[in-house]
Amino acid sequence: MQSVAGYSTEREYRIIRKNGQIRWIFEFINNVADKNGKPIFVRGSLYDTTGLKKAEDVIRESEEKFRNLAEESPNMIFINKDGKVVYANKKCEEIMGYKRNEFYSQDFDFRTLIAPDSLELIETNFARHMRGEEVPPWEYSLLTKKNKRIEAIITTKLISYETGKAILGIVTDITERKNFEEKLRHRVNLENLVAKISTNFINISPDEFDREIDKTLKAIGEFSGVDRSYLFLFNEDKTEMDNTHEWCADGIEPQLKKLKGLPVDSFPWWMNRLNRFENIYIPRVSDLPENATSEKEILQSQNIQSLIVVPITSAKELVGFLGFDSVRVEKEWMDEDIAILRMIGEIFINALERKRAEEELAKNEGELKSRVRELEEFHNMAIERELRLIELKEELYALRKELEKYRNEPT
Repeated sequence: MQSVAGYSTEREYRIIRKNGQIRWIFEFINNVADKNGKPIFVRGSLYDTTGLKKAEDVIRESEEKFRNLAEESPNMIFINKDGKVVYANKKCEEIMGYKRNEFYSQDFDFRTLIAPDSLELIETNFARHMRGEEVPPWEYSLLTKKNKRIEAIITTKLISYETGKAILGIVTDITERKNFEEKLRHRVNLENLVAKISTNFINISPDEFDREIDKTLKAIGEFSGVDRSYLFLFNEDKTEMDNTHEWCADGIEPQLKKLKGLPVDSFPWWMNRLNRFENIYIPRVSDLPENATSEKEILQSQNIQSLIVVPITSAKELVGFLGFDSVRVEKEWMDEDIAILRMIGEIFINALERKRAEEELAKNEGELKSRVRELEEFHNMAIERELRLIELKEELYALRKELEKYRNEPT
C-alpha cells in the first residue's frame, strides 16, 4: 500500500522507554508523490500523546463518577444541549414517566415537560445561562407523561459538553412540601375566617341574624370553592326539616324554596347518621349504598356530585345541619376543614339561641309592659271609684243636713 499514491495511515500504541516508563505514541504515515503522482518516499510523524491520554482518562473517570453519582441521586439530573436532552438520570425516568430513548430522541421537545405557566421562566433563565450569566435556583412546575403536575426547584449551571456548551440541571421534587405549605396556609386562612365570622355574630341584633347567616354562607362557600352552602333546621317535634338559609355560586340553581317541610322519615339513612351526631361526607353521590335510595334521588335531582354535612346540636340535642354541595366537580374535604365547619355550625346555633332568647325576652317584656299598663289602668279606675264614693258620701251628707234643716223648720 505504501506504493499507492495518496496512501496514509495512523495508529496509536504504547512504548516502553529505557527507564521503564510507558508512553503513548500517535503515529501518522503518508506517501509523498512527485508531480506525476508517483510515490517517491514515505513520511511519518510521531507524537507523544501520553498527556492527552491521561487527560482523557481523567475526563472519562470524571464522567463515570458523575454518572454513578447521578444515577444514585434522589434528585432528577439532566443535561440539555441546544434544546435537546442528551442525558437524563434514572430518577428522571421514574418521576417523569419517560424512557431514556424518548428523552434522547431528536423529535423530543423538552418543553413538553414544563407546565405552561413555567415555560417562559425556563426559557428566560436558559437564555441567561447561554449568555454566561449565573442564575440562582428557582421554583417551577413540571408535567409528567401522565400530565401530573409536579412542583420543583431547579439548580442549573452552564458546562462544557463535547464540542460546545450545555446546561446541567438538578431538579428537586418539592410537591409534598408545597402541598403541606398550601394546606397550612389554607388552614390558617380558614381559621382567620372563622374568627372573623365569630366576631361578626357577637353583637348582632335579632333583626340582623338572617342577613348575617346569609353573608357567612357566602363567605365560607366562596372560600371553600363549593357551589352551594346551606342551613337546615328541624321543627320542635323533629318530624320535619326546613332549608332556612342558602347561598349559591353563579350558575347554580337555588333549592331554598323547594326544600321546606321535608318529612325526616323519608330520609332514614341520612337521619341515622345525624342522630348519632356523625358527619355525612359523600365524595361521590353515585356511590351511595342501596339503603340510601331516597337520599341519592334527591341529591342527584339537584345535580350534586359531592357534599359534606355537619350536625348542629344544642344541649346534646340535634337541631339542624350545615351543608356544602359541589355540583360541577367531585370534591374532597380534609379532616381539618370538617372540624372547622362544625365550629361554624356551633357559631350559628349559638347565635340562633341568642336570637330566640332575645326574642323571648322581648316578648316577655312586651307582655310585662302590657300587664303593667293593665294594672295601672285598674289602679287608676280604683282611685277614680274611691274618689267618686267620697264625692257621693259628701253629697249624701249634704242632703241629710238639708233634710234635717227642712224637718226642723216651723210649719
